[in-house]
Amino acid sequence: MKNTLKDLNVFLHPKQKAILNNLTEKNPIIDSIPVKPASHGFYNVFAKTTSIDGMEEVDFDEELPTVGISFELGQERLGKIGGTLAMPKDAAEAMGGYSAYANNRLPQIIADAGNKKERRIYYKGFIAKALANKRFINVGGTSAGKQFSMAFIHWDEDSTVGLYNPNDASSGKLFAQLPLNGGKEYKVKDLNYAIGKEIAAWIQFGLQLADERFVHALVNIEPKQNENDRDKIDGLPTAMMIDDAIAAVRGEPYSTIIYCHTTLIGKLALKYQLPQRQVTDATRGVSYLITEWNKIPFVGSYNVNWGTEEVIG
Repeated sequence: MKNTLKDLNVFLHPKQKAILNNLTEKNPIIDSIPVKPASHGFYNVFAKTTSIDGMEEVDFDEELPTVGISFELGQERLGKIGGTLAMPKDAAEAMGGYSAYANNRLPQIIADAGNKKERRIYYKGFIAKALANKRFINVGGTSAGKQFSMAFIHWDEDSTVGLYNPNDASSGKLFAQLPLNGGKEYKVKDLNYAIGKEIAAWIQFGLQLADERFVHALVNIEPKQNENDRDKIDGLPTAMMIDDAIAAVRGEPYSTIIYCHTTLIGKLALKYQLPQRQVTDATRGVSYLITEWNKIPFVGSYNVNWGTEEVIG
């Protein structure tokens, strides 16, 4: 996939590049999402096609049909990924000053904020959209609090895409940084009112899922060890279910990604790949790999629930 947040690094100030790497490094879903500039800074206006009066084949000398497209306008607001950092005076001085303290601590704050945003993107974005439009396949799991899911997304720059504020990007500062209280020391509440400073850092980011055809899911996946053969796993989606979900979003290798928890990819490998290809090596042991399904890539994330989802009716 092209035009992701990481691709914007070439336009950013050197310090901004490091910050953006901290966001995407441990957040593979965010890292994989193609992005485009929002049309109006902090929100994006888009046109959703509702019907097409298309071209038709006619005989020579016959009248050509009238063509046209009907659409409705929609709007998607951007949200924020970021956080605030409270910096105690004594600790900051011991580390070489407030700037040094912030440079040491902000990467962890930003990565954690990205973790939370990534989880929200998966459940409040991908899965919620698939369920709302009844575009999902029930794999059959029934145990409460023991389910996995998989999201199938066809990315399209017009309708299904990530959004960023172009005003921030053009200035070379995709991440905004704001010293609170004018950058002056004060009694900080988050430090139990000890003397210090606070700084906020955030990026404006949005997710647009305007075409319901391009979002699908497999739900109620409940992996279990086979009672008769401990090397086999039951409860995983069948190959046909995965194929159908890909077809449902008109999946293509250049546009489509399968998202799920990282360990679920490993379980699929055990079921579908290991029996066919088992390689032993004196230095590496047993090696098996599944990175794609019929050339549609997987993206696994530890920010997705690890087999603790509820049963979806």
